[in-house]
Formats: sequence, C-alpha cells, structure tokens
Amino acid sequence: MGQIPVNLEAKNAYQRALELYAHAKSTYTENPAAAYYTLGRVAHLIADMATPAHVHLDVHISDETRFGDDSFEEYLEVQFRENGTNRSEFESDFPRSGMFHVDYNNLSDGGYAQESLLYRIFLSMANIAQEYDSDDANGRSDHGSRRGMSVSVSHGALDGVWILRSGYPDEILPEGYRLASSRGKFVLLNSTMETLGSADPPYEAIKLEFTDGSETHALSEFTNTDIGDHDAAELASALIPAAIEHTAALYQLFWAETHSSFSGILPVLVLNNGVHRLHIARPGPLEVNVGIDAGDWLDQPVEVYGWLEVSLADDTLKFYFDGRWLPFDDYNDMRHMLHSWRLVDIRDSTWRILDDTSSLPDIKFTINLCIDRDNNGLYTPDQSICDGIFVITENGLN
Repeated sequence: MGQIPVNLEAKNAYQRALELYAHAKSTYTENPAAAYYTLGRVAHLIADMATPAHVHLDVHISDETRFGDDSFEEYLEVQFRENGTNRSEFESDFPRSGMFHVDYNNLSDGGYAQESLLYRIFLSMANIAQEYDSDDANGRSDHGSRRGMSVSVSHGALDGVWILRSGYPDEILPEGYRLASSRGKFVLLNSTMETLGSADPPYEAIKLEFTDGSETHALSEFTNTDIGDHDAAELASALIPAAIEHTAALYQLFWAETHSSFSGILPVLVLNNGVHRLHIARPGPLEVNVGIDAGDWLDQPVEVYGWLEVSLADDTLKFYFDGRWLPFDDYNDMRHMLHSWRLVDIRDSTWRILDDTSSLPDIKFTINLCIDRDNNGLYTPDQSICDGIFVITENGLN
C-alpha cells in the first residue's frame, strides 16, 4: 500500500492550531477580519476533534463505494447537507438551551501545565470524542459496542431479519444489527458477526425482509466497517453541542487575549455548582445556587443580567428580569438586574427566581446569568462572563 498523502508535516491538530492562533493574535490589531479568518481555521481543527475517527487516529479516506470513510461524517453529510436541511432545522436538532459555557481556565491540562490555555480546549474536546466508537476503533466508553460490518441494500423500511445456514430452518435475528437507511446500508454489529461465525455449523447468510421486497446476503459480503444511523445520531447529539461549546471557548479566549480589559484573572461565575441540568418538582420554588470568584474584577463596578429562554414549538421566547420577568425580542433591549453593584467573591448564595412554580406547565427552558463590566445599562455580551442552566419542570407532590 502506498503512502497516504496527509499530514505531511507530521503535526497534530493542536500543533497546527497553535501556529494559526499565534498568527491570528499577531495580526488582530492591524487586520481584525484577517485574524478572525485565521481563527476560523483553528475552529475547524476543534471541530475535527469532535469526530471520533480523528482522535482515534482512524484513517477515514473515501474508497470507491463513496461511503468508505467514516459513518459519523457520512451521516451528518446526508442529514444536514444532501437532504437540504437549513440552519433553523439544524438548530432545532441542537438547541442552544442544551449548550453551556466552557471555562477554559478550569479545564485539565493533562499534565502539560506549560502548554497554553488553547491546549486545554483541544484536550477537553478530544477527551469527549474519545469516549465514542469510530468505524475502526473502540471508544473508551463504547468499547466497540456500536461498530459493525455492513452491506449495501437497495430497499427502504426493514420488517425483519433472518439468519440462514445449510440444513437448518431459517431463524429470526431479533437484535444485534443496525440500519443505516440514509446511506443505503445494513450493519451487523461485530459481536453478532462473531456469534454467527462461531456457531457450529456457522451461519452463512442474512435474509432481509423489507416492506417492498427482500434481499439475501452472504456473510462474506459484509466487508465495510460501519456504525448505524441511530448510533451516529446519538454521537451527534453529544458531540455537536460539545464542539459548539468548545468553539465558543476558543473565541472567548481569543477575545480575552486580544483585549486589555480582559487581561489578568477573569471572574468565574458558576450556577448550580456546575450542574447544568436542573429538575424542578412543582409546586416548589425555583432556586439556583450562585458562586462567583471575582478575580481581577474584585470591587469593580459591574452590572448583572439575568434572562430566560423558553422554546415553544418553532418559537423562542425571552424574558429579562427587572423586578419581574418581562418579555423582549432584541438582546439590545436587555436591562440590567442590579444597578451599580461592586463585584465580590460569593459562596453558596441562593438566587430565588420564582417563589412558586405551581403555575408553570411541563416546560423546558434555560436560565442565563451574566456579569458585565459597568457600561451604563447597555447589554455588551462580548464583555460579559456568563453561565446557564437547562431547567425541566415536572409534577411534584401536592
């Protein structure tokens, strides 16, 4: 096999990103647009770290079948590009209410304390992706449970799967397979292939019954490694939000390192002790624990903004707090919650958002809180430190 012409410089994603990041910082003052273009290339590398195949060093170059590279990337391509999915549909699959601030200062350095904060962002994203299987490598949590061997199929909805061997009646296979209908494939999990091959006598073929016909495939036809659509969707639900969160951390780090007002030790705001999902049993109150390390903003004048985002059907409703919850459309209409407040360190303070939740329906919403440098009541998110919680209300005891 010839040499694969990729990564000729023998640099990993972080090493390439570090060079690009340094170039973006050096050009920011004279040409911000060019700097952010370069930073976009760093963001691309972070997105690569959200693909299990990348962090497993699982080479995934297309073969003649077109679908011979990586199931996760193939699934996303079909789902969100070839099917014409627009931005609003993508955002409905990965709502902002499920994404939260990544504090790069508190991420693990993996034992490389001398490396930059950028390294921590890359390491954190890579560690998340390493938990999951790729086509040809086991994830640290999945342990190969999603991986299998595939065969191309030409029908649609699957009604049943039968396993065949000479001299024996056909047997139904109730589990141990996946369908990748978006890519025209049927996948037998590796554990199933081992079981079928080790039987005495071994099974020889698979019969697939569809609503519009049937197909029979010898086990020897299962030659491509794959994971099914359901598993790919589960990976996407975890890894795409994480990629967005870590990309946001990248841009926050870049802003902090190119703006003197964000130099030094920035405040850290933590809601609900860092647990970003909260179940509220009605009719009790809605309360959130607030912790603040003021850092270099200690005793500095700040404004604190609080708002809710509620997703209902295809609409998102927003409410800011100013003694009571008021609806708004434009973030520029945001009002500060506290006036002329000087920032201090806070431990285990309770923010009571609602005294009584009995009037709330079954609903999911996000609580957001930001600390902003005092700017005459103007909402300036690019100068704010924020955190959020995803809240689910449910019936409690009356």
